[in-house]
Amino acid sequence: MLRLADSQGKLGTLISMACRGAGSLSSLRSASLAQPRGVGDLDAVRDALTTLAREYESVRASMPKSDERTRRMDAVASRMRATAIGAQTLVRTFAGSESAGERLVAVAILQDAPDPVWVTWLGERLAAEMAFVGYHAAVALRSAARLLGPEHAREVAAAVAVAHSSLGSDDQSSDRARVLDGATRELRGVGAL
Repeated sequence: MLRLADSQGKLGTLISMACRGAGSLSSLRSASLAQPRGVGDLDAVRDALTTLAREYESVRASMPKSDERTRRMDAVASRMRATAIGAQTLVRTFAGSESAGERLVAVAILQDAPDPVWVTWLGERLAAEMAFVGYHAAVALRSAARLLGPEHAREVAAAVAVAHSSLGSDDQSSDRARVLDGATRELRGVGAL
């Protein structure tokens, strides 16, 4: 969060807010993300994210299922998150796409900038998507549990429950299940469960 604030020239504001005790971690994070991008910047980010979505789909289609393929897809997802900082307004564009890579972009945006409007959609990803996108949706739900605050805990808990219920009996010890368990612990930590 500090790196993001610094890159947007808002580190001083963020530190000032923290020193004054102005709000929760969630409100400090929101303040660090509040700077809107210009239209040209947003178009360039959209194009870059679309290119990364295609790269994810290419890796997924061209390589057999393996640890190496997962590492390559993780590298693409990491670049998506880095590119998507401050691009929350693009979630709707990518979430409604027919492309799994573009839906992964929406998930990546929500990992770093959780939005209560999208938690139900994230919870549904575990049943609707392949395991890789589902895993990243679980990570986004864990971020939502950590960052959205107690006022949204009920919505996040419902989405986590939907996500958990979509896992089959063979998936109960999967990475997706472990991340969802982490989201549940986060919610318990704020007294939501």
